[in-house]
Amino acid sequence: MSSLRRKINLGFYALAATLAVVALFALTDLGYLEQRIELEITASDFVDSVLELRRYEKNYLLYGADDDFGEVRAYGDRARQLLAEQGEALVTLSSPAEIGRLQRTLAEYQSLFAELQALHPDDAPRRVALERDIRESGRVLSEGAEGIAETQRAEMLRAVGRSQVALPVAITVVGLLGLVIAQRASRAAVTPLAQLQHDLEDLGRGQFDRVEPSSKDREIVSVADAINYMLDEIDTRRRHLVQSEKLASLGTLVAGVAHELNNPLSNVSSSCQILLEDLDKADPAQLREWLQQIDTETERARHIVRTLLEFSRESAFTKRDVSLRALVDKSLLLLGRQAAIRARVHLDVPTDLIVPLDEQRMQQVLVNLIKNALDAGGDAVNIQVSAALIPAQKLQLPAGSVYAQSPPQSFLRREVVLLSVSDDGPGIPEEALRRVFDPFFTTKDVGRGSGLGLFVTQEIVHKHDGYIAAYAKPGAGSAFFICLPYTSEESAT
Repeated sequence: MSSLRRKINLGFYALAATLAVVALFALTDLGYLEQRIELEITASDFVDSVLELRRYEKNYLLYGADDDFGEVRAYGDRARQLLAEQGEALVTLSSPAEIGRLQRTLAEYQSLFAELQALHPDDAPRRVALERDIRESGRVLSEGAEGIAETQRAEMLRAVGRSQVALPVAITVVGLLGLVIAQRASRAAVTPLAQLQHDLEDLGRGQFDRVEPSSKDREIVSVADAINYMLDEIDTRRRHLVQSEKLASLGTLVAGVAHELNNPLSNVSSSCQILLEDLDKADPAQLREWLQQIDTETERARHIVRTLLEFSRESAFTKRDVSLRALVDKSLLLLGRQAAIRARVHLDVPTDLIVPLDEQRMQQVLVNLIKNALDAGGDAVNIQVSAALIPAQKLQLPAGSVYAQSPPQSFLRREVVLLSVSDDGPGIPEEALRRVFDPFFTTKDVGRGSGLGLFVTQEIVHKHDGYIAAYAKPGAGSAFFICLPYTSEESAT
């Protein structure tokens, strides 16, 4: 598996290698410039020696002073020394033949000057010939020195020009490589981390979807695995929480269910006693009627027990088409005597409204909401359970409603089922309304509520891709609205 650290290190190594190459190139270029400068100094010394030689030559030929002859000899020796010691370097500015010619010309020049200095003053013709030859040799030396100087200046200008081009090119190469490395580092590190940040923001909004790493780098995959492990643990604890809340609700439902179960059992017992007493003298039709009554009441008791078992059983989340009216009836059956004695329940749920949902979990939602209405409303409370299928664009909840979560944008393209449970009880204070969906928050007396009912309710609704909202006014009752998608997002689009 690739490693983000390895990629970043490789990028820095590549940048360091490029910088090393550029530095080596710069050092080489500076070394070359240093050589050219040293050669420039040598060439300048040679040119200066030749120029001084010619100057004192002119003075000697004009005035014949011995001091001028000494200077000519000194600068001539200096020029010969430079050609002897720096000849190999000066060859790069001329040619071996030209350097050899200059050495021979300089030797001849000094020889002619020595002969001129030793010549008898009365030998005028020879003096004229020697002066002519000296001037010619000096001219050759001057032209050769100037040629070397011009070549050196041209080479120096070319070297400086190459450096002026090479330096910006090197800086550009390093800059481009830095940009490439930064882009690769961004793609390798910043982009996956930004995706993780986006996923974590979704988690903060309650969307507990698994994180898919956008990179195969070991560090990113490890972080994603850790987050997914945390999500699995959260999901496990949420399931346990839902089941715990459900079992806690059973404690308060048992009394009502027991009363509901007692009625059919009492009827069965009465029918059996009558049957035993009149078995010998009853006609077959009467016996059949009593047996039919026993069977009906037994089935009724069996239905009550099955409903209670289905409610308490833990099962995997599975959506299927369910009659919403039948589900409401089963929820009221679980509440049993509480709903029958303490409240008047009004139903406005179409019998033909079939909704895709998890029956067991949505039944827990209905039980929680209706039971909360019973507990908050006191005796003789009116409870209204309504449901309707409406376009999402026309969905409008009362102003001031508190949402457990923001409605998904995809709802605007769907038909939705609006399920509401309302009562005319004392309502919920405004400061409490904002917290009704928080875990462990309750307005009930100590020991009467866990504070998990509405939290679990909104978790179940969210699992169905829906959302829940609460509305209440002190003294004017309260209402809870559940919006469930009637069609899938794919079919809606």
